[in-house]
Amino acid sequence: MVYLVLLACHAPSTDSKPPGTAVPGVEDSLLSGDSSVDSGRHFAGLSAAAPDGGVVGGLSILPRVGGLSDTTATIWVRLTEARRFRVWHQSAGAALVQSPWVAVTAERDFTGTVTLADLLPATAYTYMVEVEGGRTSPVRSFSTFDPGGQGTAQVGLIADGRSQLATPVYGSLARENLDLVLQIGDFDHRDPYDVGGLDPAAWWDMYRDLLGGEASGRDLQRLLLPTTPMMMMWDDHDYGSDNGFGGMPYRDVARAAFAAYSGRTVGQNGDLWTRVSDGPLDIFLLDLRSHRHNHARADGPGKSMLGEPQWSWLKAELLASTAPFKLLVSTVPFNPTTLKTDAWYGYAYERQALLDWLAQNRIEDVIIVSGDIHSGGAIDDGTNSGLPEMNLPTMNLGGHHCTAPTCGSWSEGVYDSYYRMGYGVVDVRFVPAEGRWVCTLSTHDEAGHLRHRLRLLGPG
Repeated sequence: MVYLVLLACHAPSTDSKPPGTAVPGVEDSLLSGDSSVDSGRHFAGLSAAAPDGGVVGGLSILPRVGGLSDTTATIWVRLTEARRFRVWHQSAGAALVQSPWVAVTAERDFTGTVTLADLLPATAYTYMVEVEGGRTSPVRSFSTFDPGGQGTAQVGLIADGRSQLATPVYGSLARENLDLVLQIGDFDHRDPYDVGGLDPAAWWDMYRDLLGGEASGRDLQRLLLPTTPMMMMWDDHDYGSDNGFGGMPYRDVARAAFAAYSGRTVGQNGDLWTRVSDGPLDIFLLDLRSHRHNHARADGPGKSMLGEPQWSWLKAELLASTAPFKLLVSTVPFNPTTLKTDAWYGYAYERQALLDWLAQNRIEDVIIVSGDIHSGGAIDDGTNSGLPEMNLPTMNLGGHHCTAPTCGSWSEGVYDSYYRMGYGVVDVRFVPAEGRWVCTLSTHDEAGHLRHRLRLLGPG
């Protein structure tokens, strides 16, 4: 349940003094290292930025929660120019807390993040962004995750869209009251390298449109982001070009732009992959583009989709995971019956190596969520995929058939009619009557109606 608490705080100052120094009209006791303030105070005479996005009061794109755990939340924002911003947040009945000021620069297209720390697990918070010398964003909300291995996990997943097309999917996702939504690839199909070469602006323009500038972005801002955190990964069309791989000339440009707009940092190995722990579900968000070999290379031990650094990371994280269920987010199908050469079908040696490693190390209750083939949703119990797998409907695309040579074989069915819009949900909870954890995979149409469902029994 999300509680809406009206945030209140001081009027912003236009001075350039660093946090912790005196500002005229504000009591010294609030500026001596204690960042909490009385929630009865307010921004006097300031109106909030419009909730549908747009350039208002120094905000180019309204904020979102782009990373979450049981005790932290990362707030992402884009400003119109090189300024500073800060975040105010509050849980019900608690004091209002302000972050330090953060400056944004042109090198990251005026994007920036603030990570809120020391939050309470499984707790609802409200927040807003203040732009120095400008205005405040609307009040938005999120809830922190349950502690590891406890509570429930409810995660929505979407894939494959176009920025200029509106979609009701975001509203349906918001009504699900989810912990988190993952956009797992091909957020847009514009192929930014083909549009703008090595100019970072081609990627920046794409993300600005997706997050508020064009039809799907306006729906995202209006319907989903006010209450629901969202994280992203890419596939080829938003990475840079069709069937893109690690050797492409735009890789570093693409990674820098993605890092700026996802709110993540690029690691020393060029890594953007990450693990998210939502109570009883560990999510492994894989980057299957920036380290992969060309899909045209002959299959065998010298051909990889993950790359060695990501392989090592994934093995270590899976061995360390104690979550009842482990979710591998694969931007392309794991199911080899789709016959798609830039999916795992074309990397059969590595695919089998992963299955063998999981079996040898007795790592169970691993599931796959994938996108890319523009189905209307499909689920397999592992009979065809080797692991239970859910393939996601498109976010706002139609089409007469899957983009793979075949939609493939799926034990619970595949939706292959023209209207393919929809989303998937992964739900993990302990069922006392059965004395075990249960994971339910489900695909839905754009209005939220059920298309497929698979119930997986986990550990007791």
